[in-house]
Amino acid sequence: MKNSILIIGIVLGITVLAGSCKSSKESAYRAAYEKAKTKEVSSTSRNDNQDVVVYNPPASTAPATQNVTTKTEKITPVNQSDADQLKRYSVVIYSFMNKTNASAAKEEMVKHGYDVILAQNENNMYRVIIASYDDKASAVAKRDEVKAKYAPRFDDIWILEKQY
Repeated sequence: MKNSILIIGIVLGITVLAGSCKSSKESAYRAAYEKAKTKEVSSTSRNDNQDVVVYNPPASTAPATQNVTTKTEKITPVNQSDADQLKRYSVVIYSFMNKTNASAAKEEMVKHGYDVILAQNENNMYRVIIASYDDKASAVAKRDEVKAKYAPRFDDIWILEKQY
């Protein structure tokens, strides 16, 4: 009985000691925080009487297309009537192995006001294309517009470059 009381007392003592000790990491963090806070306050008070000029470079109206990756495929429209609408750069919103699923997705996007093209690649994948352009910049702009409008639903929307 005395042994169990002694053990409980020792465990409680260790617990209290361990809980009251601050780690060296916490102390170092607090010291760095206080130093940064002091530095921030002193630099703010120094600049209060000065005019600050900030240069903001002009925003580009065209999306940067150099770093936008495209996937190149040889595709053909499912409906020959869409052949003239299928340009070099296409915005792909869905891909399916099954034509029925691709057709259902096409109908869904038509209801949202898009002129959708169904195309098939050499691996029998159906691509649901919501826009097609001769230039990459227009395709990227459309992709970004759709991403913003339907976020996060179409985060995986991509640009297909038609292989001739």
